[in-house]
Amino acid sequence: MSVAEQVDRAQLRALFIARLMVGFYLLEILLNLVRPRLVDHEPSLTVLAPVPEGGSGDAQRLFHLPQLVFWAVLVALGIGLVLQFVAMRHPAGSRQAIVLTRAALVALLGPFALIPLTIVGQWLPIALLCVPTTVAALLLINGLQQYTRLPWPVLVSAFAWGALVVWGFARACSSMAYGTVTAYLGQDLAEQTANLDLAGLVSDQFTVLNVVILHLTVLTPLAAAGGVAVLLILLRRQVIDVVTGLAIGAATGLGVTLVESVLFIKLWGSLSSFFTGATGGFEFWVRQVVTLLTGPVTFFALLGAGLAVAFELEDRRRARLLAAASIMAAVGANVANELVTGWLSHLLRPHLAVGGAFDTLIVSPGILLLVEAPFVVLVGLLLRSGLRTRAVRARAALTTEMGSGSGAVTPADVVVLTDPATRAWVTVGAARRQGPAGVRALRRLHRAQLDLGTWHWVSGSRNPEPEDVAERERLRARVLALRSGTVEAQS
Repeated sequence: MSVAEQVDRAQLRALFIARLMVGFYLLEILLNLVRPRLVDHEPSLTVLAPVPEGGSGDAQRLFHLPQLVFWAVLVALGIGLVLQFVAMRHPAGSRQAIVLTRAALVALLGPFALIPLTIVGQWLPIALLCVPTTVAALLLINGLQQYTRLPWPVLVSAFAWGALVVWGFARACSSMAYGTVTAYLGQDLAEQTANLDLAGLVSDQFTVLNVVILHLTVLTPLAAAGGVAVLLILLRRQVIDVVTGLAIGAATGLGVTLVESVLFIKLWGSLSSFFTGATGGFEFWVRQVVTLLTGPVTFFALLGAGLAVAFELEDRRRARLLAAASIMAAVGANVANELVTGWLSHLLRPHLAVGGAFDTLIVSPGILLLVEAPFVVLVGLLLRSGLRTRAVRARAALTTEMGSGSGAVTPADVVVLTDPATRAWVTVGAARRQGPAGVRALRRLHRAQLDLGTWHWVSGSRNPEPEDVAERERLRARVLALRSGTVEAQS
């Protein structure tokens, strides 16, 4: 399969996923249209109703979908449909078809990104505050990959999918669902308001909120799965295994965590007296420090691992079952994280001083980590198993290159590149003799050799096409060019 055909296939899969997402959003609109009407002259859609006066402006941003996003999605949907029909008139895999399909994807999914972009833009100082921890986490995710690594554009794309498309889509649907659920409980809310039943009114309002949160926690992993699947399809010249899936899924979850952190740091700082007593500083501590690598990062890493293994299976029935199981596991973990942590907090709150040092540093983070710990352990076990498997395959791939006689990989190189401890020792030796410049040169050589080994790893089970052979020769030439300047650093 040529590169153009591969790209066209991936884009068609992405287009199918985009259609599913837009179709679900239209279903949310339909349910909102047929909801019970509570007052005369009520707008056909709750999103078209004027924002209630009074109360916190931040609360209004939490519960109301911007009309700009609503209309942008509908307009872009029409544009996307037109672009799809035009693309069908061109041969599959042609440049025109690829460009038109990409434009259709942007038209269908781009408007959902307006929501997170608006949040980040309005509260830019808070977003900038979260950048250092987010970048550190992304570097860690990249560093956990050994022997072969995904290109940075892949991880950045996964991060962007989570931050822009997943978060925006789930938010748009749940905002519409909030109006629908509120309408069905509206009669009770109206009666309680008339009878001054404050306790019942608050209880039903929290019931609405709980239903919408459940809706959101189920929908988010489903949207994340679509982006992970598309990226896996595009990785034609990369190793696809458990570690690949873990990295892509974790990067997607990190994107979701960033936008979610910005929102909750701001809102909970403004609404702490009404909800839980949490402050903006507490939310930063919990979301961007203590549990940054748990929660969505861990849950979507499990999702990615399952989809990556399913992608490798030749038995399509088993692959579909494994993919479905991984999606259900991510959904279950995300829902349990919301429900169980809330239940534990409710049990402990009467016995603890909310907002105290002990609660901030120990109890509240401990509740979250207690619920998320089993999933973190499972991710750790999968990572360890995946890296061990990679070590075996990397040794075989590098040995194959060594046997080719090209001189790009020697027997000593195989030992160094497949043993992290030996590689670290060699790097320390290069630092002592040649300083930072020698270390950088040595790392570039090792990276180029591992990239060449990755070529054998990926192409060893099939007949390479001419473009694949050209890629191998380019990788060999790069290794030989780097070796000529760094061979002394390895001796």
